[in-house]
Amino acid sequence: MTKTSAAMAVLDTGNRADEDSGMESEMQMLRREVGEGFAGVNARIDELRRETTERIDRLRQESTDRILEERRNTSARIDALHLRMDTLHKETLARIDDSRKEASDNLAAQNARMFDFHRETTARIDAFSAESHTRMDRSDAQFRWLVGLMITSLLATAGLFARAAHML
Repeated sequence: MTKTSAAMAVLDTGNRADEDSGMESEMQMLRREVGEGFAGVNARIDELRRETTERIDRLRQESTDRILEERRNTSARIDALHLRMDTLHKETLARIDDSRKEASDNLAAQNARMFDFHRETTARIDAFSAESHTRMDRSDAQFRWLVGLMITSLLATAGLFARAAHML
């Protein structure tokens, strides 16, 4: 025997057809059971996929609904804030206008007081100046009268000295 035929002889189990047919029926039965098991597992996987897909779809719809509701609420809040801001802006502008008007009125009143004070001061200065001129005119007349009186007194004294000198 050659090496190849010896190896074949070891591998050759002879005619075992009965065992082979029994083995084949057991293998087919195992294949069927495994196939049924796979079919059951696949059916369960498909069922879980459907359930998961339904849950995901429900969650997506709930999330979308919540998001839309929050967007509506946010938009309503933003609109309310815009209205409040517009109202505050108008109120602020009105206050600014009132303040400007009040400041303008105060400035006009202050200018009027300053004008009155200026006019009064000018009138007082003019009155004082007129009075001063009058006093100066009177003082000038009094000064001239005094000078005339002094000259007369000196002449009278000189005349008395001259007579006294002639008498002596």
